[in-house]
Amino acid sequence: MSLLTLREVRDNRDLRAFVNLPWRLYRSLPAWVPPLRSEFRKLLSPATSPLLARGPHALLMAWNGSRPAGRLLVGIDERRNREHGTREGYFTLFECEEDPAAAAILLGGAEEWLRARGMIRVTGPVSPTNGDDNRGLLLNGFDEIPMIQTAYTAPWYPALLEGAGYAKDLDFFAFRYQAGYDLSRLERVAGYAMKRYGFEVTQLDPKDLEGAARDVHSIYVRSMPDHWRHLSTPTLEDVRKEVGRLARLADPDFVYFARKDGEAVGMLCGLPDYNMLFRRMNGRLLPFGFLVFLLGRRWIRRVRLFMQFVVPEYRNKAVTAVLYYRFAETALRKKYRVAEASTIAEFNRESILSMEGIEGVRSRTYRIYGKDLQVPGRGVPA
Repeated sequence: MSLLTLREVRDNRDLRAFVNLPWRLYRSLPAWVPPLRSEFRKLLSPATSPLLARGPHALLMAWNGSRPAGRLLVGIDERRNREHGTREGYFTLFECEEDPAAAAILLGGAEEWLRARGMIRVTGPVSPTNGDDNRGLLLNGFDEIPMIQTAYTAPWYPALLEGAGYAKDLDFFAFRYQAGYDLSRLERVAGYAMKRYGFEVTQLDPKDLEGAARDVHSIYVRSMPDHWRHLSTPTLEDVRKEVGRLARLADPDFVYFARKDGEAVGMLCGLPDYNMLFRRMNGRLLPFGFLVFLLGRRWIRRVRLFMQFVVPEYRNKAVTAVLYYRFAETALRKKYRVAEASTIAEFNRESILSMEGIEGVRSRTYRIYGKDLQVPGRGVPA
């Protein structure tokens, strides 16, 4: 007999159960990459998680007797709500057994938590870092190892959310490229554009991360359209933290800035796919995981392009094509076999057309779900 209960994480024992649940749920899915436990715990603290620092939140777990059956983090991004004039809550880090009753009690608890705080809609799963990691449910590509800092979720999750009354809110796409891509056309476009419009491309200087953070923040704020409601505008301090976090993994050969008269007007960032190593480390750096990481880096043959922005006044000057060319040329020179550009929101037609224009194959789709929250006696607020 099912003895489902819901409770909030209150102590270290519950927290360990929250962190460890995926290891049981994904035993039959060999493509899943275990997160580093030490890094995952940082997502659960306002001191190290940008999202949790922006409003109230709670960790909820569904239990079937003494067995953890599901988990999620529910919260309110107060900054985002102020920017967009909304009353929307979120959930993230959703994991659940293939049990509609467990999903219903878990999601229902999150909805009630949000209603009690005046929210009228919930969306998720969102990213706890305002990035791509843990964002959305995977809709296809379950047999392939995911790229670094992208979501991988169990194939039964969409049915669980839809059965609980959730519907599509927004899709994101990944585009795949294989070795052997012909760069001759991009090379001609890049050469012409740089000469015609007088800009240059520089690489990341690992000794000047503060300068890089300021450039990234400036480009991001100027480039983000108002209708990108799924994102909140990062502060310079948010960007500093993210640059510091990524600097430990970044290859400067895959981080570029387009500059006009010294001013950064575009950027492109890529990361070697360390997931090929993390899956062998089983969530731990010690005692041997760190050695796997150090010794295995040279054999990585996949790279992910995860961030590309150009300020509006330079979008019609082929800056994007120049950045793509430098990225692709470097990937081929360093003998990478696979590249992925991810993730791109479905409304970002400009980037989607750019990916298709350079023969990218849409390889994965990630979906964020949403649900209006009924207020007892009043229905769904307008």
